[in-house]
Amino acid sequence: MSLTPGWNPNTHAWRKPECLPRRRPPQQALQADTSTCRVGSEPPQLSPLPRPPIGPSDPSPPALVVSHRPQVAAGAARSATFRETDDSAGQLGVVIRIHSVAQAAPREEDDVPHDCSCGPSPDDLPVPLLTDRLVDDTLTPSLLGLTVDFDAGTWRGPQMAEHLMDWVLDFALRHSERKGFSHGRALDALRSAIRRTFGNGNDRGLPGEILLHLACRQFYGSDTVIAKIFFKTATNDTVKGFDSVHVVHGEDGLEIWLGEAKFYSSLPHAVRSVVKELEQHLGADYLQDERLMIASKIEDIHPHAQELRSLLHKNTPLEELFTRVTIPVLLTYDSAVTGAHTSVCQEYKDQLEEELRSGWTYFEQRIPSSLPVTVRLILVPLATKEILTAALKQELRQWR
Repeated sequence: MSLTPGWNPNTHAWRKPECLPRRRPPQQALQADTSTCRVGSEPPQLSPLPRPPIGPSDPSPPALVVSHRPQVAAGAARSATFRETDDSAGQLGVVIRIHSVAQAAPREEDDVPHDCSCGPSPDDLPVPLLTDRLVDDTLTPSLLGLTVDFDAGTWRGPQMAEHLMDWVLDFALRHSERKGFSHGRALDALRSAIRRTFGNGNDRGLPGEILLHLACRQFYGSDTVIAKIFFKTATNDTVKGFDSVHVVHGEDGLEIWLGEAKFYSSLPHAVRSVVKELEQHLGADYLQDERLMIASKIEDIHPHAQELRSLLHKNTPLEELFTRVTIPVLLTYDSAVTGAHTSVCQEYKDQLEEELRSGWTYFEQRIPSSLPVTVRLILVPLATKEILTAALKQELRQWR
């Protein structure tokens, strides 16, 4: 069962993302039939709670949302063929969900979200474009599949490029810059953010990093700890290390999300590349240096600055740090299913689910079982990477 905050495309409502609540056991938390169902099947008939407006004067959360997911054992995913093609480095992510609003049990003190301001407000984020087509938290690692689907018979690659530009400000601004954002200087701030982020356009993995940032913020309610572009020593540097540093309120407290993204056209190549980096970045020597660098960039204004610095301090054992670390891995790839369709139909949904689960199996069989951290896989199928890249270049020309 998922209580993930974010935009719910079925109810057209925002699941309040300030913080994740501490959860009860599933059988007590919601009164709903969570039996196995397939994408496209009819959800259980449940009476929705009335949804009061969410705003500054009304902090009440909306009705909880139940995700109904096919029960698939690890390694039992169906097969699909992915093309082995040469590709340059990059990054991305995807998801599939079927939601129904369920009647919540009476709230108790333990269900009240933490009193924290670090989560994003829906008014501060761009209007959602990506749809979570598949969500399966029963798998290890968990799986999220994100798509942009179609418009007027064509894949929405140009709209996706424009949406990435919408996220540049949130991606590039420091925590203090967001708090002091001025409407009168919004255009100057956007120009500066685009220059910081894209430089001369030679960093081919940036679309994946922005997608990773988007997925963590919109679908998991994360807060940015630091913007990795501030690790650059020159405008056109390629940033090494983890691709994102976020924080999320989990069931057991604060979690540090150290993201990895690969913007590829070939899923097998993306998987091999990210597995190699995971093994490198989670090595003791590498992580010691990386955590000190991250700690030095945390701003005093961040609501969890003290706790994060303590957790990342060199005297904190790595074993303790690992229990609080989640690695969201976002991978893009050229999807045979997406390329073969022109609209969202049942056949498209079924075939895409099969393809996403096959991609999960390919990834799960190649990541080391000894990884000491939690991993979340985010897959983003594209019609072609080239369409998105060309559209993004066109968007950037308007700002040159």
